Amino acid sequence: GALAGLIPAKVSKPLLRWTVIMPMFCVFALMKDLSQLSKIAWVGMVGMALELLGILMGCILGSSMEHDPPRTYSKISPKGDLSSMVGITLSAFIFGFAILPTVPSVRSQMQTPEEMPLVLRDAV
Repeated sequence: GALAGLIPAKVSKPLLRWTVIMPMFCVFALMKDLSQLSKIAWVGMVGMALELLGILMGCILGSSMEHDPPRTYSKISPKGDLSSMVGITLSAFIFGFAILPTVPSVRSQMQTPEEMPLVLRDAV
């Protein structure tokens, strides 16, 4: 969706996924030496910080708007207990964001970078 917003012409999302995003991922998957990407890992961290700020601003602006009927929010999920909800959320956050600068630098320091899928599998 975000990529489609950057293109002025009307382009379908599946077309973008198959012609832009999938080839990019294929090229990145074939890279043996990620030390070049680890040098610009700060760009991803800045992007993550901007995403977090955008989410927080959207939540604040969304909560200040009037809705009919009014929206209600609860700190605790109506289904399940708090510990399971926090565990799932925290694991998704840590794996989704904290791994961004870690994987390229770890892979560039490995003696056999081909074993990176095994490392990720065992870490998760």
